Amino acid sequence: MKAQVKMYKNDGAGKTGYPVKLIISHKKKIERKTLVTDLEKYWDPVREIPLPSYPDFETLYSRILEIRSRAVGIEFYEMEDMTMAMNFLLNSGKKDKLIDFYTYVDQRASYMRSLGREGNAISYEDAKKALMTVAPSLKFSELTPALISKMKVKKRLDGC
Repeated sequence: MKAQVKMYKNDGAGKTGYPVKLIISHKKKIERKTLVTDLEKYWDPVREIPLPSYPDFETLYSRILEIRSRAVGIEFYEMEDMTMAMNFLLNSGKKDKLIDFYTYVDQRASYMRSLGREGNAISYEDAKKALMTVAPSLKFSELTPALISKMKVKKRLDGC
């Protein structure tokens, strides 16, 4: 997983300049998110940061540095999901924690129950129980075909 913040000139300039984008790439996939639109005269093309003459320099400069510092951390490199990685970098000022897979399953089962879909809720809970036999704790990035195969083998050995 790689991330960079740069002025993106491929789309051309709009009325307020070129977009400054957060660009994440992973396994030949690319996802972009516009942070701000900026005039070229306010942008340092070598260091890819705003110049001190930019009207809101302090805010944009600190945001870019914060994104870059999170992008070099081990937690970011271990991520497999592009959307989760984008949220991780963009919500750097917030204290929200990334939830694990089992917490998500519990929340989803509760949501299904609130809709009156008891059968779906039970299916989520049964899948969680089966996965917990092979992975007591599980992050979204650890949910792989190999883990599912391991769970299938375990269930077959248990007589299912």
